[in-house]
Amino acid sequence: MKVILLKKQIPYIIGIFFTIAFVLLMGIRMGVLQPGTSRQNSMHGPAIPEKDSWMSIYRDDQKIGYAHRILKKTGAGYLVRDDAHLRLNIMGMVQDMNMRTRGNLNADFSLSSFHFELASGLFDFSATGEVKNNTLQVRMDGRETHFPLSEPIHLAAGMIDAAAARALTPGEKTSFHVFDPASLRKKPVEITFSGYETLTLAGRPVQTRKYTVDMMDLRQTAWVSEDGDVIREEGLMGIIMVKSDAKEAPSGIGSSETADLTESFSVPANMPIPNQNDRTRLTLTLSGPTERFFINGGRQTFQNGLLTIVKETMEPSSVPSPEFKSPGNERFLKSSAVIQSHHPKIRKAVADIISDEDSPLERITAILTWINQNITKRPVLSIPSALETFENRMGDCNEHAVLFAAMARAAGIPTQIEAGLVHMGGRFYYHAWNAVYLGRWVTVDAIMAQFPADVTHIRLIRGDQADQLDLVHAIDHIQLQIEDLPDD
Repeated sequence: MKVILLKKQIPYIIGIFFTIAFVLLMGIRMGVLQPGTSRQNSMHGPAIPEKDSWMSIYRDDQKIGYAHRILKKTGAGYLVRDDAHLRLNIMGMVQDMNMRTRGNLNADFSLSSFHFELASGLFDFSATGEVKNNTLQVRMDGRETHFPLSEPIHLAAGMIDAAAARALTPGEKTSFHVFDPASLRKKPVEITFSGYETLTLAGRPVQTRKYTVDMMDLRQTAWVSEDGDVIREEGLMGIIMVKSDAKEAPSGIGSSETADLTESFSVPANMPIPNQNDRTRLTLTLSGPTERFFINGGRQTFQNGLLTIVKETMEPSSVPSPEFKSPGNERFLKSSAVIQSHHPKIRKAVADIISDEDSPLERITAILTWINQNITKRPVLSIPSALETFENRMGDCNEHAVLFAAMARAAGIPTQIEAGLVHMGGRFYYHAWNAVYLGRWVTVDAIMAQFPADVTHIRLIRGDQADQLDLVHAIDHIQLQIEDLPDD
């Protein structure tokens, strides 16, 4: 039995994964840095002065936002405040995104506490953290998670300051780990003092210290003046930040002329794929950092650079239930910070549309039908949350994926999130969907209402929402070519 609730495909509904990437990798990042063990990590460099600085943010020579940073000395250490405003074109819709970070730092720049907020339209996300007894306590969406610490941690917004305060000589490096409260993940970071370089600012030369930041195989560069101001920063997605002032920074931000980010980071297809919903097999040549991703397994076979995707078939008699109770699948029934499957509102909604007598296939179909009828397909710049999506009744592929996961788990179906690429209009776009366990893992795309999903869904990641951050390894590195298409 093949279940497809909606055959019409609309390019507008293809979602994005890079809100978290912006937050992490732009230099106005949320999160925390944990020093590594390199010998340069001791704080013995010059003192860092107080700051009140503004930055203009550009992409492809178009102004898309600004950032304002304040660093003040306090009796115990420092107070850091980072505010950023971005205007982004996502799938033809121009949206504003605001990020705010507040941190209380000790005298050595180690973290005492932080608060982060991200607001975009109807969607808001916040996270707070506090260090107590060698433990970082992070609170978000009413849930608290503890992270044991072996060494002091540092706020990401103060990363360049922390590096500048260490007596590095040209070519020397210092290492950190980034902790991201949105994804509850740690990532290694290495900062290199590359040497001295003269930049031109407002028509005058400025002597700077150049720092290179390597994170997740992505490189950012920051130029810091002798008085500690960041003069320029270049990073992921072609983002450039340039020192400005309070009057100039908020002015001149573009609108509809801003380039579409979704299009910019898609992968071109070498030939059309007619009738892609009905195809049973797709073969592609895939190259890039394939060893980083979950490409081989289940419906996907990857050998010697050749990827074959076979569409699953669903028959009611092929869905056993005892496997649902196996220890390996219990964690895919649990609630999490953004997949709130145990929340009363979500459990009630699920109870209203399924019954105890319904089979797993009937439960999945009922949930897909409810989402298709009740959730508006709209790109959203926020950290995806099932509960917020349920309450606001809108979202892109990320919101649909976390809401489907929450509702399916509440219905007793082990569910994960998959992310990768999907074909649409002659290109492959970064996208998120789900996998449900029905004796084997089967794909489900809630925003496209496909069960099973069509063969153009190329899985790179499987896990929870947090794992999507690993897709940054694919940006500008994954290449593919469709082989001859058989007649289906």
